[in-house]
Amino acid sequence: MSDNMKKFGWPLLIIAVGVIIAFFLIISRPTARTQDTPVVKPLVRYEAARPREVTVTIQAQGTVTPLTQGPLISEVNGRIIKTAPEFAAGGYFEKGQTMLWIDPAEYQLAREQARLQVAQAELALAREQQEADIAREEWQKVGRGEPDSLVLRLPQLKQARAALEAARAALRLAELNLSRTAVKAPYACRMRDKQAALGQVITRGTPLATIYAIDYAEVRLPLTDEQLAFIDIPLNYHGDIRGEHQPAVTIRASFAGREYQWPARLIRIEGEIDPMTRMIFAVARIRRPFDRHPGSDNPPLTVGMFVDADITGKTLKNVFVVDENAVHNRNRLWVIDSQNRLRIRPVTIVRREPGRVIISSGLNPGEKICLTPLNTVVDGMSVLLAESTTPEREQSHE
Repeated sequence: MSDNMKKFGWPLLIIAVGVIIAFFLIISRPTARTQDTPVVKPLVRYEAARPREVTVTIQAQGTVTPLTQGPLISEVNGRIIKTAPEFAAGGYFEKGQTMLWIDPAEYQLAREQARLQVAQAELALAREQQEADIAREEWQKVGRGEPDSLVLRLPQLKQARAALEAARAALRLAELNLSRTAVKAPYACRMRDKQAALGQVITRGTPLATIYAIDYAEVRLPLTDEQLAFIDIPLNYHGDIRGEHQPAVTIRASFAGREYQWPARLIRIEGEIDPMTRMIFAVARIRRPFDRHPGSDNPPLTVGMFVDADITGKTLKNVFVVDENAVHNRNRLWVIDSQNRLRIRPVTIVRREPGRVIISSGLNPGEKICLTPLNTVVDGMSVLLAESTTPEREQSHE
């Protein structure tokens, strides 16, 4: 019995004592007080939604090209004996200014020969006229009936007159060729490159230089279909946009660390879509872009220069302009209701521009738009309001 007591009794006794002690510890434990955890409301900035009119600006890039350009072609043969000092790449010429001279000696001789032929033809005509008068007088004395035209020398007289006109035409051609030995600018232009030099013997049709007119320049601006939708052009336009329908364009380019601007007009939309980029080209025209205008420090534009263009587009009425950072998940705004609760609101976005988004519907005037980014947002969550945005920040979008 004692062995069984040692084997089973003492362990059971120890377990029983442990259970009793645990029971007394449980019933004597202190009661924990319950405490409500305070809800932390995030502090957010906001701006009030205000409808207004917004003029859309479409941005594009392009390369400056002259409106009129082409090769300067020699119209006569000969050797170049003189060139103007400006006859070089970049040189300016006014309309009618002589650019180079071709040896005129051969054409001066041709003119003298033509003058001789005119004098001979005039003499032949005068002689034939005298003979025709004599023939008519003789017929009146001895002839009967109606005289034949050959008798009166009328065909010979006609031939002499035609010969005189031909001689005079030859003289005019000789004088024209002589005048062409002084190659003149066909319009106010600038040389793009030089293809002939002093002493060179050229033939008719030889290119002498490449020139372009300085009255206008153009910039081809690639536009997407979405951008084209915001340009205020008539629906029935045919190629060129006329008069008051020409949208204003500002051309911008940088020179020596400074940005300069030139006013331009959108004058036409090209009638073909680029098969590679699927874009359509609008053409902006700049008036007198290569001149230095009084009171302006703009340098002349350069053909081939890459420029930026801001096209004045349509004016959108009763739209809302909000900061681009206030838009979430493409078209969601966080709107704060009258009880300072956050509401997730889908809106209709008309256009996205750098720094701002233009909204046409989904907002009501005066509603508060949350501008503070939050890590976790639940529809209906309470927020604390900080100050609204200043009017200066809103006006910066104008």
